[in-house]
Amino acid sequence: MNSSVYVFGDLGRGYQQYPKDYTSSIFSYFVKEANTTSVIAIHRTESLMFYGYLRKLEDESKYIGFCIVLNGVMLNQINCLKELCENVITFLVSKGEIIKLNQQGQLIPLIANIGEKERELITKQIQSETLYWEDKTKKLPPLNYQININENKSFSINGPHEDIIASSAIYPYTIILFDDDTDPHTISSYQATLKGLYKEKSDLKNDNKKLRGEKKQLGLVLFASFVAVLFMIFFIISSKNLINKSNELDNAIQKSERKDKEIDNLNHRISKLSSDLYSEMDKNKRLNEIFLKWREIIGSRTPIVIKDVKIANVYQNGNIQTDYGNTIYSFNSMYLKPQISYFGVLAGKEVLLNIKLYAPPFCELSQNDFSPDSCSWNRKLTIEKGDVTTPLADLGWGSYQKGTWPRGLYILQIWYDSVCLYQKKFWIY
Repeated sequence: MNSSVYVFGDLGRGYQQYPKDYTSSIFSYFVKEANTTSVIAIHRTESLMFYGYLRKLEDESKYIGFCIVLNGVMLNQINCLKELCENVITFLVSKGEIIKLNQQGQLIPLIANIGEKERELITKQIQSETLYWEDKTKKLPPLNYQININENKSFSINGPHEDIIASSAIYPYTIILFDDDTDPHTISSYQATLKGLYKEKSDLKNDNKKLRGEKKQLGLVLFASFVAVLFMIFFIISSKNLINKSNELDNAIQKSERKDKEIDNLNHRISKLSSDLYSEMDKNKRLNEIFLKWREIIGSRTPIVIKDVKIANVYQNGNIQTDYGNTIYSFNSMYLKPQISYFGVLAGKEVLLNIKLYAPPFCELSQNDFSPDSCSWNRKLTIEKGDVTTPLADLGWGSYQKGTWPRGLYILQIWYDSVCLYQKKFWIY
């Protein structure tokens, strides 16, 4: 897939972009239209499609963004773009070199400049995420020159994806706004945990401060009581009560210190969970790459898995005389029309299937003047995803006259290149 990656943003020392070229005006427009914390911005110019993502940080004047540029093709779905954006942000937080979550669960920058090192880190992650995007793209339609070059359309990320895809091909700019509380699931869970821990820690610190103040005041009271005891005996009883109060405050302070240790332990657990999460994400990505590689290898020889073939007897106008799978009689036989049920291995790929029909009495290959070499007819098929049922001929194989086919055993074979994908034996009575 012909693509390139740009990284841009402002982490504290003004706008920066890698690589530096004419595209800065496009990304500046993305920034201007970013009315929510996260936004996907799509720009079309001639045969180039810019798919950009911008994420504002805790200080909304700071942000980080990246853009994938495709040449001659466009994405035919939005979910893969949304997943890419969420995975890259999660990766950067887990990596902890460019951005991180603070104690309040907000994204903050760790550096002030975006350099070549940071651009390479983000670019490699994006390239690994888009390695198998070919089946998620389609050819760009012609430009609509009646639309103004600065005109845009805005959508919510939860809006109709078909409308978003159609708009991205027509309008110069298509803006997709995220809800302000929308973040990747893993980051959202971290944010909630950090916010809860920060509030608990703040409450404990306030309690601790209050207790220390009370203890200080208690010391003053004890000192005054000590002086007063020289003059009045009954103040001794009061001093005993104050000492008991001091012990209670000491116990409360010790409890507060234990809570601080618990918070430190929880922070350590969060750090370990973050490391485990990145490890699992990396493992899942490797397994997915292995699966896609084997799917390509298997699909190169068996692009579809045929599960069943049924034969119908049809008239010249296409109306069915004998339905698929029912018994066909010789005196009624005309056009034989096969129908296959298959599972698509390489969805979106177009293949050429060769169909061979062997007919009685000598089990000879049935051909006519238009038949290709070594088969009866062939059929182009665009493979669909999942379980599919489809006919293998527009009309069928035979003639309009009833009684075209004699009684006997027939064999129908379906070939892809040099591989026989399926063989069906059936009788005509």
